[in-house]
Parts: sequence; C-alpha cells; structure tokens
Amino acid sequence: MGQISLQQADTVQAINFFQKTEKMAEQTGDSTNLVNSLRSLGGIYTKQNKLQEGVEYQMRARNLGEKLGDEEVVSEINQEIALAYIAEGNEEKAIPFLQDNERNAEKEEDVENKAFAFEELAEAYEKAGKYDKALDYYRKMASFLDTLKVQKSSEYLAMADMSKDLNDKSLQIELLEVEREVQRDKLRQQQIISAILVGSLLVVFVSLLYSFRVARERRKANQQLRLQSLSNQMNPHFIFNSLNSINNFISIQDERSANRYLSEFARLMRSVLDNSKQDFISLSEEIRLIEVYLKLEHLRFRDSFDYSFYVDPQIDVDAVQIPPMIVQPFVENAIWHGLRHKEGKGFLKVLIGQQSDHVNILIEDDGIGRERSKQLKTRNQQRHKSTGIRNTEERLTLIESLYNQRVQVVVEDVMEGELCKGTRVELKLYVS
Repeated sequence: MGQISLQQADTVQAINFFQKTEKMAEQTGDSTNLVNSLRSLGGIYTKQNKLQEGVEYQMRARNLGEKLGDEEVVSEINQEIALAYIAEGNEEKAIPFLQDNERNAEKEEDVENKAFAFEELAEAYEKAGKYDKALDYYRKMASFLDTLKVQKSSEYLAMADMSKDLNDKSLQIELLEVEREVQRDKLRQQQIISAILVGSLLVVFVSLLYSFRVARERRKANQQLRLQSLSNQMNPHFIFNSLNSINNFISIQDERSANRYLSEFARLMRSVLDNSKQDFISLSEEIRLIEVYLKLEHLRFRDSFDYSFYVDPQIDVDAVQIPPMIVQPFVENAIWHGLRHKEGKGFLKVLIGQQSDHVNILIEDDGIGRERSKQLKTRNQQRHKSTGIRNTEERLTLIESLYNQRVQVVVEDVMEGELCKGTRVELKLYVS
C-alpha cells in the first residue's frame, strides 16, 4: 500500500503506510521488511529535501544491514546517502560513504564494482575541488577498466569453451537418445516375446489345472461310488446274520422269541436302510442302531453274554456326525468271535466318551481272544477276513481321503499276566 501511494504521488499516505510497516516489522522481528521500510522512508524524505531526516532513516537501515551481514544492501544505501549529499552540494560528507563502498569492493574482489566506486569517488573529489585526488581515482579507474576488459575477454573465452562443451554434450545426448530409443525398441520386442511366452505358459498351466481338477473330480466320484458300494455290501452281510438268528429261533420252535426278534429286526432294518443312503449320520442315530442290535443279539445269545452300554452325557450326540454302521461291525465281531465261544457267560461293554479333540468309542469283551478265535475258525474262515471289519476299514480310508475326517482304530488283547482275557477295540473319531 505504501508503494502504491508513492506511485500516486501521495507521499503523506505513503509515509503513513511505511511507518506502520516499520512498527510491525520491529514487533515481529522481521529485519528484512524493517530495512525496506526504513530505506523507503529515507528516500521519501530525501526527495522532499528533508535531507537530515532522510539520512537518519538511511543510516538506521545501513546499520541494520551491517548486522545482517548484507553487503549488497549496505553498498546500495551508501550510494543513496552519497548521492543525496552530492545533490545538496556537500561532497565532503558523501566521500566517506563512497570510500566504504570501495573497501567493500576490494574485500569482495569485485573488479567491476571497484571500478564503479573509483569513478564515483573521482567525480566527488572533482566536485569538491580536490583535483589531485580526482585524477588519482580516474587513473585507478582506467587501470581497472583494462583489467575488466581482460576479465571480460577471459569470461567470453570461457563462455565460448563452455558453448563448445555444451554443443559436444548436446551431440552426445542426441547419440545417447538414439541409442536409448534402439534399446527401448529391443526392450519392447523382448517384452512382446516374454508376453507371448507367459501367455503360452499360462494357457498350458490352465489346461493342466483343468485336467487335474477333472481327474480329481472323477477320482472323487469313483471313490464315492466305491464308498456307497461298500456301505451297500455291509447291509446284506448284516441282514444275512440277522436272518440266521431268526431261523435259529424258528428251528427251536420259540415263536415268541422269533416274533420279538423279528419286530426288533424290522425296526433295525429300517434304520440301516435309511442310513445306508448317507455318507454321514448323527452319533445319536448310530447309538440307536447299536442299542437295537445289542438287544437282538442278546435275545439270541442271552446265555452267552450280558452287556452294558454307556454314553457320556456331555457329548452332543445330535451334533457329532460320523459314517453310518462304523461301530456295529466291531460290536458284532466281539459277540460272534469273542463271547459266543466262551465257556460260561461273558460280558461286553460299550463306552462312548468325549476327549479333547475326538470322540472315543471303547468296545471291550472278556471273550476267548483273537488267537483262540483263529484256532477255532475253519480253514475257509481263516482264508477270509471278517467281511464287516474289512469293509469298515476300507470305508474309513475312503472317508479320510474324501472328507478329511480321520477315524483311528486300535485293536489289542486284554491281558492278565500272560493270559488273554478278551479283546479291546478303541475307535477315535476326530471331528471338526
């Protein structure tokens, strides 16, 4: 605003704005703006022929410039003060400021500014009537002008050398650009070739992946068919054994037992046929099937064994999913090969408990044991492993492969010293 007022020749308003700037700069410690406002005020008062006030403002600006170490500002203020004194006809006061500029030029080794300082001093001494001094400074100025010409010539030569270097470098840059463009073309070709190769590999990979998935799905389908087939094989095997039991009751003319057995058998067969259509059933369904099966076998072999059946109440039997008919073959094996041939009455216990990461099913009998059972088998029976057990083991392998559900089976003799007192089967169903 001060500069605009000054351009409009409104010096009063200009002084007002510059003084406000001066106060604000002092308050905020803004030394640069303080120097500029002081110089502007000094210039205004000098033009108004108020030389003393003008010089006072310029001197304040000069002292602040010296504190800031700004030699260029100090030189400019020295020149402005000297010109103001010369305009007033007071060359004596102007000379010290011009001499100060001379010293600054010598200190900075600035030949051009030194020649300019000599010229101003020569003119000031001439106007002051000190012609000897004026002549001396004119001679110094002439000497420095020659030096300045040499310096300028050197600068021109240096510039010419620089221009040549720039031309050479420009040519090198152009050559490099051409070479880079060639390299870029090669790189683009390599990228195209790489893209084609990657695309081809990707097509091959996708084809292989698709073939692998088709083969895996086909293998899975075959395994599921095999699993269903094994499940269906178990049903006629179980039915055959049950019908033998009914036939036995009929042969001994025990109609009442035959009717009871037939009723329970029908109930059992309904569950077996319903479950055989599924890969997994709830543990509660399997428990009901085992309970009915044990009741049937106990009706038939009531003189051969008693049994206990216990389920841990902490197990959520409706939530746990297991393969159907996975426990029954081991219960059947214990009765037919362990307890049926024992002298005296045997005992079978079935325990279903919950462990930290699996459901534990224990089937333990105090029958004749595995070795004695082998000895009692006929030659034909010895050549063929129990159908139910063999099918169950194969089903467990397929279920683990298809559904990643592991069922661990551990079969061991119950020993008392060196005597075998029965067989223990432990099934560990690891459920997710």
